[in-house]
Amino acid sequence: MIRMGGLVGIFRDIGFHGIVIFTRDGLLLRQKSTSRDLKLGDINQEFVKLLTQLRGLDVRFGFVSGQRGADAGAPGEDKFAELTTLLDKLLEPEDAKPDFWIGRNQPAERGEAKANIDGGWKEIDDAKTILRVISWYGIDKKDALFVSSSSAEISAANRVDIMGIKYSCRQHNRRFGAHTPPSASEITDVQRLGATIQAKLRLKPRRWP
Repeated sequence: MIRMGGLVGIFRDIGFHGIVIFTRDGLLLRQKSTSRDLKLGDINQEFVKLLTQLRGLDVRFGFVSGQRGADAGAPGEDKFAELTTLLDKLLEPEDAKPDFWIGRNQPAERGEAKANIDGGWKEIDDAKTILRVISWYGIDKKDALFVSSSSAEISAANRVDIMGIKYSCRQHNRRFGAHTPPSASEITDVQRLGATIQAKLRLKPRRWP
């Protein structure tokens, strides 16, 4: 686990092309507190398929979040590490293991930036986190994308010249074991996100699932 000021995280070198930074809560996981018996079915199905496709394209990707664990949203570095280890174990068999996981310890000092009403973070925190991630990998801003369900976080990315994509998963209440297939709109949303990532990173065109 690496510590950088107000951040804690894991950095790996798996992908090679560009970088896509996703917010963990609201995309991979529900923003509500998760339970400590988190299973693959609690993770968005279509979104995991997208991650698998990105891994197949050798794209760097990972997640940023406020530090919290699966135990009723408990905060703290230990809980963050515990949840991260569990998510790694769930995603690895799907060939969707991220290059990085980043947790933010504390929001910025008062008065530094406008509050983010969606998640309690301030825009300057989001911008600093994004810039630290791309700096760690030595990525040019033009080869970086930030994906979030929060308008405030997208605004923070745009302010530091990182392309932000607002994306909201609609499948959070479905489970991998459920027999109900994803709706056409859910599939279309994932396809659009995949195509946007592919175009921005100038990857060879391919069809998304």
